[in-house]
Amino acid sequence: MPHDGSLQQATVVFLLAGVLAVLMWGALSLFVHLWMFFLWVLLFVLWQARRLYRAVDTRQSPAYWVSCLTTLLILLGQSVQDSAGGQDVYKAFAVRMALFLVVSLYASAMLVWIDRRRVRAA
Repeated sequence: MPHDGSLQQATVVFLLAGVLAVLMWGALSLFVHLWMFFLWVLLFVLWQARRLYRAVDTRQSPAYWVSCLTTLLILLGQSVQDSAGGQDVYKAFAVRMALFLVVSLYASAMLVWIDRRRVRAA
């Protein structure tokens, strides 16, 4: 079955993106300025781009790194919006991360279930 590892991989992607988003938010809190936001995002994107374009040897596919980078930017963008609105950034992040994990687990479980039904029907 081609999607058996997708459950674990999707969970790891979202957890890695969450950790990177927390690290970036913490780094940004050292000196809050728009230019520092740009530079930190650039640094994290370049760090992941090295793996995406295989400049650094990695076991994961480029799709893994694209998904991680996309999730990182989504989580970070929402955190910026939460801080502008005066909400607790870390609480909102925890809720958002939990929702991401639930959705990824559900999607992966459905892929496995559909594949098993298709194999039994054949």
